[in-house]
Amino acid sequence: MNEDKYDCTFKGYKPDLISFLENPSPSPKEYYAEGAYQPLRACELYAATRMIEGIEDAVPLLHSPSGCAYFMKMFLNKHKLDYQCPSTALDQNDIIFGSEDKLKNAIIEIDKQFKPALIAVIAGCVPLIIGDNLDNVIEEVRNEIDAKYLIKVEAGGFKSHSQIKGYSKALIEIINNVVQPPGKEVKNTVNLFGEMYIDKPGLKKMFDAFGININLVFTAGSNIAQLERTAEANLNICRCETMATDAVKHLEKLYGIPYYSGPMPYNLYSVNILMRYIGDLFNVREGVEDYIREETKKITPIVDKLKKKLAGKKAGIVGGPGRSITAIYLIKELDMELTFVNTYFGHDVFYKHLLDALETTGFNPEMWVDADVNEYREMIVKKGCEIVVGDCIDFRFFEENNIMGIPYVPGPPGNLQTSIDMTGFEGHNLRLQQLLHRINTNTLVSDNNMSCAFRMMAKSPGACHSAK
Repeated sequence: MNEDKYDCTFKGYKPDLISFLENPSPSPKEYYAEGAYQPLRACELYAATRMIEGIEDAVPLLHSPSGCAYFMKMFLNKHKLDYQCPSTALDQNDIIFGSEDKLKNAIIEIDKQFKPALIAVIAGCVPLIIGDNLDNVIEEVRNEIDAKYLIKVEAGGFKSHSQIKGYSKALIEIINNVVQPPGKEVKNTVNLFGEMYIDKPGLKKMFDAFGININLVFTAGSNIAQLERTAEANLNICRCETMATDAVKHLEKLYGIPYYSGPMPYNLYSVNILMRYIGDLFNVREGVEDYIREETKKITPIVDKLKKKLAGKKAGIVGGPGRSITAIYLIKELDMELTFVNTYFGHDVFYKHLLDALETTGFNPEMWVDADVNEYREMIVKKGCEIVVGDCIDFRFFEENNIMGIPYVPGPPGNLQTSIDMTGFEGHNLRLQQLLHRINTNTLVSDNNMSCAFRMMAKSPGACHSAK
């Protein structure tokens, strides 16, 4: 199956989705903004850089004009405060005469300055358009540097509709060049794939209960030595199916490692699915069922309280495709009515999971893929959304329209150092506690105090301040 067919615009309801899966094609142009388009998606360069950034002893070299590196650094410094983003800073002269010599010199300089174990040349639009021979440069310079690995990722933003391929290309380059054949199989171990956040106490606590260890998080907080041992695990778990499915399929083909690609474990339904899969794979299903019952008992009282306050309220979703799937199950869990879903881009696995979620929950919302900012705002108002779940929370607009915005990941978006883990039963319980507190205090958290409010909430629910 060609995933590229599914990375396109879509608009419709459940019957339209079924037809789309049978014959994927973009929705007509008039269904989304023409001309001045305010996108909610990024490009391949962003995704590839984000993947390399997660490796502690790796350095990405952006082979691009300096502006690409500047804006990547601005964004990624929200993830890791000491983030470095060197660039070849291509200019007009490079575009006319080529930039291969500049790239070679930059690789040597990075090797001396940072002494990384891996250097990833991430090629943006310009070198791919002018035809720089990246392979020749890498072969010429490989023996002149001390870095153990030197790889390239062709990540021109013009080459695909969204960032999906940037994630896949970077992950597969790491697998092909860094991951080693397993010298041994370490029993009861899993890898977490497509991760942006280092700490996963919610998942770790669940896995610890059954003697299952997390081998590594691929790539957040990992190092090259850990990545080399990726193939020693018994299972690869995708956090985000759009980000990591291509990579885990590739590992299955190379080393026979099975993978799990289900909804993110940010709600009861999704956590239960993951744990039952773990139970079957590691032959602990009976114990898993007992564990699910006990953990569900702890969460049920707060779920019941929230249902009394939220049942029947109209909810919308605006966010990344993987997180949007788990948000559907969260909205169902709390007895709300789902009226509208907008995701930034599509993927074949996402559309299949989307259909599964609609069939499981019985929802039939209006669904858009790749609506721009103004379009989703209009739809939120038109559909009468009282609550919006998403990772692109439009705080000022929400406050003006008395809408509660629920971020997927509390804390600065994607911040490796301060984001609060919402995975597993424990993480989900924390999310529900925060939501109940916000409803009780009529708190609409704004962009300016979101970070403080949610970090304080993790320590003490009484510390959250009103955004008004």
